[in-house]
Amino acid sequence: MLVDVSSTGPARAEALSAIDEVERLLTAPLRGGSRAAGAVAVTAERIRALEGVAEIDLCLEELVSQVLCELCVELDDLGEIASILDLVAERTHQHRGFFRLRLARGALGAPELLELRQDVAIRGLLAMVSVLAPVSQISVWQYEPNGDTVLLAHVGDSLSAPEPDDLGPDDRLVFPVASGASRVVLLTRAAPEEHLLSVPVLERAVTSLGAVLERSALLDGCSDRESSLSAACERRLVQLALDLHDGPLQNVAGISGDLKLLRRRLEQATAGTADNRRLLGSVGDLEARLDAIDTELRDLSHSLESPAIAKRPFVEVLRGEAESFRRRCDIALALELCGDLRDLTTSQRIALVRIVQESLSNIREHSRARGVRVSVTGGRDRLVAEIVDDGCGFEVRSTLLDAGRRGRLGLVGVSERARLLGGTCDIRSRPGGPTEIVVELPRWRPGVAAGNGAEPGRRLVAP
Repeated sequence: MLVDVSSTGPARAEALSAIDEVERLLTAPLRGGSRAAGAVAVTAERIRALEGVAEIDLCLEELVSQVLCELCVELDDLGEIASILDLVAERTHQHRGFFRLRLARGALGAPELLELRQDVAIRGLLAMVSVLAPVSQISVWQYEPNGDTVLLAHVGDSLSAPEPDDLGPDDRLVFPVASGASRVVLLTRAAPEEHLLSVPVLERAVTSLGAVLERSALLDGCSDRESSLSAACERRLVQLALDLHDGPLQNVAGISGDLKLLRRRLEQATAGTADNRRLLGSVGDLEARLDAIDTELRDLSHSLESPAIAKRPFVEVLRGEAESFRRRCDIALALELCGDLRDLTTSQRIALVRIVQESLSNIREHSRARGVRVSVTGGRDRLVAEIVDDGCGFEVRSTLLDAGRRGRLGLVGVSERARLLGGTCDIRSRPGGPTEIVVELPRWRPGVAAGNGAEPGRRLVAP
């Protein structure tokens, strides 16, 4: 029970001490630099500015609610999480069971759940239920229209799928989940005397589980439409690449042959004259410029081959771009690939490769840099690409406006690619450098069922 006391004296000192301890307990298990760890630090500092002890206790409860989802996703030891909750309840002078019940109101509706892959979100949700409610086993089963039964996730020993309308013994609770065409149920085992504290938590969990499954179904539909659109775009790009190869590149090759013939005729016609070296030098300059145009056109033709980007391993494509950059200039390039870069959608793969290509092209042509670092990181809920060079830099606002007016859409295109995929692009530079481009894309990937035997993804065929 919360007691409202004076905002000064020993009670406040104890409350501030509780903030420090709770902040330490919550951040210790989290990854360094994670969003949850940063949110803990910022929120804890705001709580310290509060006056009343009761207000501090309430805000500490809200602080735990904010990061509980992250803890349950990142940590395998649910006992450690339960211990943290017990300590916070003790420091805020609350009954452990009712403290968990109050946490469930915010934690089980955490928006972070809808940013996760379906299997990760469901496991995290069940983990939260297991530490918030006095239940020993939890399972989620899906009944498909063809009669198959699939185990989506479980905590503790999995409970067998119930027959329709079979509630089982008194200690077995069955909750239907709204999830579109398929029927989904959440099963758990809880002693009857614990229903007062477990049922409200489970009801909230069922609501969140329905939202996770609905989002996954929408993403699957979007993924199918994206695949169709992507295939059409890829066919168009392949046609452009072939037209470029059969048209301008062949014309360049023809002009190059004509220049070679012109060189031989000039050599014969001007042999022994004062104009010989000057005329042949002019032809040589034209040949060099034509070779550069040929190289750029071939690079452009190669870059239009997006099917190769979609089919080759993403890491291999980026390494190939890095090697191509190194061959074409003397700028030192460091490529850093971190985190999970698998299971990207076709649009994400193409966008990231194009963003890196365009950024490196700008650096090669305009930056006068000595070195550049390209970093691509695959996080749990986002993809981050950073391109940093030590070149001459530029004034961002005026440069982008001028580029847009003149139809030079390199950096503008980078921002647009990120925006079209629901991401952001931050371009930071100044005259004298350095220049940094940071692109963030939401992970936005459909869930993938996995596992065999008694693990999530198990499929039972109805007789």
